[in-house]
Amino acid sequence: MEDNESPDVRGIRALIERQFKSLSWADGRRPDLTGFAADFTPDALLHPSLRPLRPQSIRQFSDRMASLAGTTLRSFEETVLAS
Repeated sequence: MEDNESPDVRGIRALIERQFKSLSWADGRRPDLTGFAADFTPDALLHPSLRPLRPQSIRQFSDRMASLAGTTLRSFEETVLAS
């Protein structure tokens, strides 16, 4: 993070990092899908990479991620590489 960034830019970066951390899981650590959902309005739609492309509600997306956590996909981590 650069020292000369505006508070808005710092806030956006923090939100993205929080979102990625909320979606991450590993053995013994579940994703924080409640925390993830808290950053969205109730009517927000997500467009996951799952194909064919179909918009999903936050609930649908969270349910799908919860169903993946700890199954054959034992860990998942999102990381901000650059912006």
